Amino acid sequence: ESGNLCQTQKFIQTKATSKSTEAKIKTEEWLYYYDKNKQVKIKEFYQNDKLHGERILYFENGTISEKQLYTNGIKTGIWYTYYPDSKVKSEIHNKHNTLYGHYKTFHPNGKAEIVGHHINNKKNGHWLYYNDQGKHTKTLTYKNDILTKEKIIISENK
Repeated sequence: ESGNLCQTQKFIQTKATSKSTEAKIKTEEWLYYYDKNKQVKIKEFYQNDKLHGERILYFENGTISEKQLYTNGIKTGIWYTYYPDSKVKSEIHNKHNTLYGHYKTFHPNGKAEIVGHHINNKKNGHWLYYNDQGKHTKTLTYKNDILTKEKIIISENK
């Protein structure tokens, strides 16, 4: 509507089928832009109409806000989120569209905030919580996403 480029796309044209005259299959790099400043908002890759490879989301200032990995449309690998100053905000492992493995979030100063583990989208094991000074404040223990134990750590030096 504003006349500004808002996205670029690539398709493969396929032969006519009985249900439609022509199908378009997403392929290669797709870019989406912020309308105001024409900065890239999302950069993603498609293979045979499915997200495949790295998908990157950006803040309006052009710095990366998220990095995600896909294999044939399935969430996989380590996904990262970032603060606007480019410091890592979270590191989350995915396997076959589920949270699986290491999970870690960070305070804006870079110190660990939460460290835990997922198995099939469920919290399992010890989840450690830290304040922004790096002091361990509590441990929550889970089994199949059910809290089984809570330990609060009281420190004289806050």
